[in-house]
Amino acid sequence: MWQLPYELMGVLALSAMWVNALLIALDTGGRWVALGCLFREMRRAAKGGHLFKAQVVVGHGEEGVFARREVKQIGRAMTVPGPRRILFTDKATRIEIMGGEGEVPGRGRLVVKPEEGATLWCELKPQWGDANAFEAAWPQASTFQGYDTQVERWVRAGEEVWVWLVEPPSKGIARARLVSTTDPFPVLRRARLPLIGAALASIGGAAVVTILALWPPLFGPVSTLGGALGLAFFLGIQPVGAFARDAGRLPDQQPVGGVWQQSVG
Repeated sequence: MWQLPYELMGVLALSAMWVNALLIALDTGGRWVALGCLFREMRRAAKGGHLFKAQVVVGHGEEGVFARREVKQIGRAMTVPGPRRILFTDKATRIEIMGGEGEVPGRGRLVVKPEEGATLWCELKPQWGDANAFEAAWPQASTFQGYDTQVERWVRAGEEVWVWLVEPPSKGIARARLVSTTDPFPVLRRARLPLIGAALASIGGAAVVTILALWPPLFGPVSTLGGALGLAFFLGIQPVGAFARDAGRLPDQQPVGGVWQQSVG
């Protein structure tokens, strides 16, 4: 029976590993570069007075809401040993910036209005009910339709926000392209770190495996170890890249998810 030479099989295996590593490096590295460009753009905006911190005085939305993010979720019962759990996945996200008035140190009060396409950066934490609420939700979560719920975050008067403007304020009116409940610069730094880590790990890991796999004599102890590590690297670098992509998402793109566990005792 005809069979490929071991040398050719090794070359094909290394080629597949490098293609996979390069794709992950290009993806995560490209995202790292894009976030770096956004970081520098924000730096310039901050120096030019287009990005600043303000305290919300009043919101123009219903009940004085300045901005809101709403995530609709569906919960499904998990069939695993142990306490009963409901796993939530996001269905749809809705962001609204109603605007309002903010007090800016050194500038006084500004009227903030959202520009078209403006977004909100804020952290969402699911707030589930007590044991009785879980018992009420469990039967529906055990069905095909699942248990529908939603997580919301409102920005109201008294909160501090960072506002990124499209242009300098005019006649006391500021048009915002971004409203963030946290300092956006640490957010971007944290998002970039896993991306560059995954990109460097992809290239560095593939290089180390290649050196070991080609270590003379071919198919000797070191070379064989390199081949085994190559297989492990090929399988392991993919979840690393996926983790980095998820960790590198901006706050408005981060999924909420969550697991609601039955109270025991």
